[in-house]
Amino acid sequence: MAPSISIILAVYNGESYILEQLDSIAAQTHPFDELLIRDDGSNDQTVQLIDKWISAHPDLPVQRLTKPEENLGFTANFRTLLAQAKGDYLLLCDQDDRWYPNKIEELAHAAAKYPQAGLVISSFNFMDQDGTPFTVVQRKGLSNQNLIAFPLENPGGMNAVSLERILDHNIGQGCTMLVRQDIARHYLATPNLPLPHDWALAIIAALEGGLYYLDQPLMDYRIHQSNTTGLPQSKETSFFALLNARLHQYLKAYYRTAPYQDKLSALQALKQLNWPGWNQTFQERLTFFEDYLKTVNQKSWTQFRHLKKSPQKHALSKKDWLLLRAYLLFGKP
Repeated sequence: MAPSISIILAVYNGESYILEQLDSIAAQTHPFDELLIRDDGSNDQTVQLIDKWISAHPDLPVQRLTKPEENLGFTANFRTLLAQAKGDYLLLCDQDDRWYPNKIEELAHAAAKYPQAGLVISSFNFMDQDGTPFTVVQRKGLSNQNLIAFPLENPGGMNAVSLERILDHNIGQGCTMLVRQDIARHYLATPNLPLPHDWALAIIAALEGGLYYLDQPLMDYRIHQSNTTGLPQSKETSFFALLNARLHQYLKAYYRTAPYQDKLSALQALKQLNWPGWNQTFQERLTFFEDYLKTVNQKSWTQFRHLKKSPQKHALSKKDWLLLRAYLLFGKP
């Protein structure tokens, strides 16, 4: 018997794009067992459009969760949907993207071929607010629209992703993920993780050796002014634009802290998950990033010297150390 598949769609004020996304789900070449939709308290025509679409597709197993409909926020909305989904595999879906007809088929095939996979991240292409595809500069050595900074063992196919590689930063959005039911349950059993739901799910899958990346674009990811989450690299249209953006970023406090706060949050989540592999090395790394953030926030050379004595000082590259020094000398809040 084939594994059952649930699609969970979180929506909020999505009247501009929701019908295109729903139509792309209806056009899938592989059947699904349920489509769960939860509106997060929209004040536009989103709900009316969804209800009309559901009525026009009586052959599809669609359910709109109607209670409660207060605004929970992006992550809590998905968490509510994850708790309701009954499928063996869950596909997370955003309201403003466009799935390719073979998305479910390819992800289901990958999961069947790799039964150890607890979570599969697929690739994607970009489109603008009008649905027109566009490309970004592919940086040397990077994959998945510049989100993956490690070499792929199997370009164009399935690639195992280790825990270490998912702790630095998230490598894929929730809308690209297929998640096994037990991974979702593990996530739901650990409330208040200091990470977005997609990154937390990926870390949980990696803990069990079941995180994979499918190097195949299966959807168009829409970039527009109202994105709940966005991808900075989608705005990098040339080498010179990228260089200019980097130069402006280097000496600002946000860019000296945000990536490292992410690393700290990932380690805090790992510790909170009570992983048996947690050891002194991970604790030292967590402490190192706490001290790093103190150094930046206080612009303290005393903290800097303390940081240089850490057994985890290799967690910063030579470039990172150089930029930290430059920030302490010339940086702006």
